[in-house]
Amino acid sequence: MLGLEEPPTGPRFANHGLTTRERIDICNFLLLSWQMQEIADRLVCSRHAVDNVRSNLITYRSVRKPLQAKLGRPGRITDWRRTGVV
Repeated sequence: MLGLEEPPTGPRFANHGLTTRERIDICNFLLLSWQMQEIADRLVCSRHAVDNVRSNLITYRSVRKPLQAKLGRPGRITDWRRTGVV
């Protein structure tokens, strides 16, 4: 039929990672001394994801690992241009 076709859509992306709500729930369940497998079953996520949040809380005092480097391209002037040595 003319005029009733589906419009073209963009690519479909998978939903990767945990939402902020899920990270908060994992943190709360860990404070309640739940086992990691129980948390994973309750929130329908992997045990590895729960362990990542737990280890990030211990190491960084945050549910997310901080960025290790500045994002984006490097500045225009690099060290070898300032010193003249390649």
